[in-house]
Amino acid sequence: MSDADIEPEPRLVGDSTAGSLQRRTEAHAVPELVDATAALDIVRRYVEAERRRNRRIVVWTSTVAFFVVVFVLTAFISIGIFVLNRTSQTADRVDEVEQRAQAYVRNVAAATNRMLQIEGLSQDIAREFRQGERERFKATESVKLNLQRFSRWVLRKGESQEEQMQAQLEERLAQIEAKSSERERQLEELRKDYGFLQDEYASLQAAMEKREARQETPRAARSPLSPVWSDDDVLDMDNLLAALEQTVPPIDDASSWGVPLATSDQNDEVVELRSILEDEPADSSGHASAVEFPNGDRYQGQIKYGLLHGWGVYTTRQGNRYEGNFNYDMREGEGTLVFANGDKYVGEFRDDRISGKGTMIYTNGSRYTGEFEDGKKHGKGVLRFANGDTYTGDFTNDARTGFGTYNFTDGDRYTGEFLDGLRHGQGRYTYGVGGEYVGEFKDGKKQGEGITIYPNGKQVKGLWEDDQFVRPLPM
Repeated sequence: MSDADIEPEPRLVGDSTAGSLQRRTEAHAVPELVDATAALDIVRRYVEAERRRNRRIVVWTSTVAFFVVVFVLTAFISIGIFVLNRTSQTADRVDEVEQRAQAYVRNVAAATNRMLQIEGLSQDIAREFRQGERERFKATESVKLNLQRFSRWVLRKGESQEEQMQAQLEERLAQIEAKSSERERQLEELRKDYGFLQDEYASLQAAMEKREARQETPRAARSPLSPVWSDDDVLDMDNLLAALEQTVPPIDDASSWGVPLATSDQNDEVVELRSILEDEPADSSGHASAVEFPNGDRYQGQIKYGLLHGWGVYTTRQGNRYEGNFNYDMREGEGTLVFANGDKYVGEFRDDRISGKGTMIYTNGSRYTGEFEDGKKHGKGVLRFANGDTYTGDFTNDARTGFGTYNFTDGDRYTGEFLDGLRHGQGRYTYGVGGEYVGEFKDGKKQGEGITIYPNGKQVKGLWEDDQFVRPLPM
């Protein structure tokens, strides 16, 4: 119902009473006397107006409440989406931080292992350096000692031997000259008595002149008449003696010649003189002697020219004992060296060092058989450890480096490349319980790409890092 439908209020007109009543009604807002129908109408219109006003209030209130609810829901949804996005980002950030932390932990572990390895290598280098210094010091002291010993021997032997040799030379030369003169006189007499031998004697003289031209001994150290014959001269002499036997009395019948002949002792003197001239003492082959050195070392064996030469036993003051062959103060050839700590080497020596093929037996129960160089395992060899493990392959500078096979007592076996005693490079590790790994190794651990073969035959190719499986790779 609109305002136009509301009927106007009745008015009483025509008399004063009505006018007064109207005035009272306007003054008191509620007429004192109204018609019942009009009153009901007025009430009805009033109620309808209130209803319309209430409906408008409800509509406006509902609209406002609706928009408030929509706004609140929109706000909640927006906040939820924002929080969800932030939560996802936070989770991703947390995963990233966790991955970085794991990578950092791995890097720290790798750096720690590397530092430990570097520290171990540094200690090994320092130990080898100290050992090398000790060996160089020992070698230097040994050389000094040998030089001093040789100098003393030369000074002691040189003067006396030179004087003795000079006297012997003079004496022997005088005897030889006398004997040569006597033999020359005998030859003159023989030429006079046996003229038919002139041609043969001329041949002999030519042979002697040819022999003297080819003689290697210095002329100042011998008599020109010293009879040193070549092979051709010996043949000529045999022919000449055969002819003489047919025409002259036998040699044993010296009285028929009327002149004395040279005895075997005189011939021995000529040989002895040649030995002196060639500076070759009669005991040059070496004789057994026992020597104790000022530094406490002891030697018992053969000596030549004042040097250790031949077979002998040398014991150092530290307790090392070598028994074997010497070559002018140097261990050379086959020998046995027992160290003070109980280790034992049996094999070849070269230039006073363990070099060649041999066997080293360690006190801890390990045993190596193979090639050595400068006292270290170098080349091909077999190393058996005290726990039963064995390694067969290459060695370089006393370490397992190169290609080889390592067998474990539990049945595991590795065949491949080694570096400084660790699995490094391409290799195959076979497990005793079944299965194997074929791929890359680094510092003794699986590192890089590799294929794992399970006992059932299944093969998985993957990426390994620090002996741990990282992720699979396509075959």
